[in-house]
Amino acid sequence: MRNEHLKIHMNRHEGLKPHVCNFKDCNIAFSDPSALRVHMRIHDGSKPYKCEFDGCTLAFSQSSNLKKHLQTHTGEKTHFCTYEGCGKSLSGLQSLQNHVRTHTKERPFVCDYKGCEKSFAVLSTLKTHKLTHSECKTHVCGFEGCGKRFTLAMHLKSHTRVHTNEKPFVCNFEGCGARFTNSSTLIIHYRNHSGEKPYLCSFESCCAAFKQLPHLKDHTERWHTKRGIQKHKREEERIAKFLAEKNFVFVREERIKFCAAGDTWASADFVLSHPNACIILEVDEHQHLGYGVGCELSRMTKCVEALRTAGNETPIMFVRYNPHGFASNGRASRVPRDERQEKLAELLCQILASKEVPYVAICYAFYDSGLDGRPAILSDPEYPECARAWFWKSIA
Repeated sequence: MRNEHLKIHMNRHEGLKPHVCNFKDCNIAFSDPSALRVHMRIHDGSKPYKCEFDGCTLAFSQSSNLKKHLQTHTGEKTHFCTYEGCGKSLSGLQSLQNHVRTHTKERPFVCDYKGCEKSFAVLSTLKTHKLTHSECKTHVCGFEGCGKRFTLAMHLKSHTRVHTNEKPFVCNFEGCGARFTNSSTLIIHYRNHSGEKPYLCSFESCCAAFKQLPHLKDHTERWHTKRGIQKHKREEERIAKFLAEKNFVFVREERIKFCAAGDTWASADFVLSHPNACIILEVDEHQHLGYGVGCELSRMTKCVEALRTAGNETPIMFVRYNPHGFASNGRASRVPRDERQEKLAELLCQILASKEVPYVAICYAFYDSGLDGRPAILSDPEYPECARAWFWKSIA
């Protein structure tokens, strides 16, 4: 027996996995035969470890999971989180370690599937995730005409609600009551109430944050890859050519050095200086949906502070020009590029000719608007109240 245990132990060091699942299209391998036996229960659905508490019918595929479950009946919680301001109590050491990672944001368990690289805070979540890469889909939807197949039973259960229209997950935010077919959608929805944006851009000097991981990935692709930056430059090149044709005097990509310690600088797409106003024209591809509103307003505020500190006392006008699609009253608006650019030129001429431009102002050009005609971005919870007073006008 000892030799067998030593052999299993050595397998882990040497990376050997001789115990292979022979279930159709699975072929996941393990270094330990007991791990294979536990894995096989995923395919056959067996759960031999049953809870014996009165009225509880739950059963588990592993004894360790039953042991953890029993603590929900006994209420035993002997491990405490020492993270400042938390103090949560948990039933086991592993649960405590997993919980601490919600504070540290550590995700040490990385998927080694080629091209994936997803990481997780909990090992069991990684193991479940790895099954999604398997070609083995044994859980089949029994609804007539469907027949979709899934790797995991929980995915089949969630899918079944599409047919039954069951929505068991309810938002408990006061006055909401929205219902959803799965818990993950509820979690994302709840962030609309809480304002939580847990997915942060990791690029230096970028403070963008998002409610959903796909939005972060889209942001990274658009703003932090060579391909994405090249797309933006094409739009800026069009505007530069148009401004030159209209004889506007401008500086392109002017660096505005911030004042506060630790801050760096902002690169303004176009700056048009005039005795009546300093116009900072930004080309906001897709309305800059890839950036957080709070981040954008913080950047604009720092630009104003920097210009004032440098002695610029002329009115400062931010013109946020969107060259892409937008909507009015929820309906898509289609304005040809030439017409948009002409309207932009009219706006710039109006600002430069006026002697009554506000000391600091923002104008949105071809942004989504609501029923009142005001830009929808002004209703964003992240939009600071003080900055709303800067809004001057919009064009569409």
